[in-house]
Amino acid sequence: MGMDEKKAKELLEQLLKEKVGKKEKVGLVNLKERYLRERGRLSPATVHNYNWMFGRLMEKRKYWFDDASEVNEFIAGLGNVGDESVRALFGYIRAIGRYTKRVYGWEDPTENADRPGVEHKTRRYFKDDELRAIVGACKGIEERVLITVLLDSTSRIKGVAGLKVEDLGKDGFKAREKTGERWYRCDPRLIEMMRKMAVDSVVFPKKDDSRNVVYPVVCVKPNDLAGKVRRILKRAGLKGDKLGPHTLRHTGASIVAKSTRSALAVKALLQHDNINTSMRYIHDAEEDIQREISPMELAGVNVLKQGILEMKDSNVLALPENTSMGDDVLINQMLPDIPEDVRIRPALNNEDLKLIRDSFIKTLVMRGEKFSGCKEVKLLRRIMRNV
Repeated sequence: MGMDEKKAKELLEQLLKEKVGKKEKVGLVNLKERYLRERGRLSPATVHNYNWMFGRLMEKRKYWFDDASEVNEFIAGLGNVGDESVRALFGYIRAIGRYTKRVYGWEDPTENADRPGVEHKTRRYFKDDELRAIVGACKGIEERVLITVLLDSTSRIKGVAGLKVEDLGKDGFKAREKTGERWYRCDPRLIEMMRKMAVDSVVFPKKDDSRNVVYPVVCVKPNDLAGKVRRILKRAGLKGDKLGPHTLRHTGASIVAKSTRSALAVKALLQHDNINTSMRYIHDAEEDIQREISPMELAGVNVLKQGILEMKDSNVLALPENTSMGDDVLINQMLPDIPEDVRIRPALNNEDLKLIRDSFIKTLVMRGEKFSGCKEVKLLRRIMRNV
């Protein structure tokens, strides 16, 4: 009898070890129903996105992920799915992983998974003439205020759509966005105009098809306000992709990046949480910044007044004899040399271009003007770029 009890005990211990060591597979169908039921009230859009995510999972799997390697393998095998969709898919998977870990104590397979990288597409920035066309295409004061507020504050459309008078400060406003409340600086004159055009404390009220305010007054929906912006842009004659309110935000950030050359200024303006996001605008403005910056000027060295460069003859600016620098070290950086085979047909040939360059040099010397940033330098560079 004792032997039977001993064998039974060993058998139970063995079964217990097998049960503990074995990780139970979680079916995706059951997990989907359980997760959506337990999460409580979710918006229809969120439920739709989770259904889409589970649908993509069930195309390739029957069970929830065991570890990070399976998550990485799934993401890598998505095939013809855009970068933004891949990132969204990973975000929903990660949300489920965190939830099941917190509620059920399961291991989160996304914790050590590789976050998918996203290739950021080239942004579109409105040029000066395009901005003038946009403002000119506005019908009425409300559209003008909407466009200028989006450009000057760089707020997202959702924040502007929900504005009320109590959100307006002296030189800015409080916007409620998906990332929380943000404070955006805005021209005080625009703030005052928004106060005056508000209806029952709502800055941009909902309107019917006849453009009459709908009572009781409520804020316009962000999508409807964004649609109004797109109609203004098309009315201005703009074509191509990325015609929307967010392009005005990008344009405002680009102007600040070029003017201040500071990622901190861009970060403060756009209310970014991460300065790396702000740095993208600095990278986009690098070419313009590079053309405008002269280390010699920043160091306080005035090329002309301090006699670093002198006129040796009527055509060439050369260095004084007591310097060891070559004749063209500084000049070629400021005014590009004209290659022998360069022509601008039919009006300008190579000799004409060289005469223009030499005339610019003489003019600058006589005026005692700094080289970088002057009109002559910009014009010659623009001519050479268009060759």
